Amino acid sequence: MRNQKPTTCIPVQKKIVISRDVIFEEGQTWNWNLNSEETPNVLDWGEDETDIEESDAESDTMTMVSSTDNLESSPEPERQSRREKRTLSWLQDYDSVEGLSEEEQEAGMILFMSNVDPKNYVEAMKDAKWIEAMKNEINSIKKNKTWELVTLPAHAKKIGVKWIYKTKLNEEGKVDKCKARLVAKGYTQTKGINYNEVFALVARWDTIWILLAVTAQEGWIVYQLDVKSAFLYGELKEEVYVDQPEGFIKQGEEDKVY
Repeated sequence: MRNQKPTTCIPVQKKIVISRDVIFEEGQTWNWNLNSEETPNVLDWGEDETDIEESDAESDTMTMVSSTDNLESSPEPERQSRREKRTLSWLQDYDSVEGLSEEEQEAGMILFMSNVDPKNYVEAMKDAKWIEAMKNEINSIKKNKTWELVTLPAHAKKIGVKWIYKTKLNEEGKVDKCKARLVAKGYTQTKGINYNEVFALVARWDTIWILLAVTAQEGWIVYQLDVKSAFLYGELKEEVYVDQPEGFIKQGEEDKVY
């Protein structure tokens, strides 16, 4: 085996980590003809105690002790690991399943599965919280007078819509709210017929980072708020027709579109 001492720089933690590694030289063989006087009691890989103390707490250092007497009885040399198992700093806020009983693991799995977002309307309609979320989305659309129910013109082509479900968590990792979004299936549109340009009103991360940097430098206070249905305020020059959303189709007017 050969020693290596790779150096890693971690800018976020402001640390330089010197870790130790080994490479197994498969082409080398053990000389079994050496007698006990020629065989060292301790196989030294070139590291002293000073080097070991300077290494990172998570690196592996092994000392192998052997002799001609125990080599015949024990094919593999004795290995003593100095590594102490500990939880990484960025994992200290999370719980591990190690040491838990089967009942506790099963209960945790049920809790995990309960927070899985629905993939479609059929799954969402089984849970009252998602039904309420869809009602809130429809009420928001109506409040902003986004559309009106009309008969589809003969020359027009309607666009399908679908529900998107997302569980919002707070800074403590707990469920804050359940959000249902109604989106159009834009991939069914044709450029020049259904639309002429594409744009997205979203903030760039570079802008947010600069804003927070200036805020920190000036000692300002940052406030966070939730804007609902911000995309609905865009003014459209074209006429866009969409299907009525699942679960909210008006009886007697099923053939109409928005």
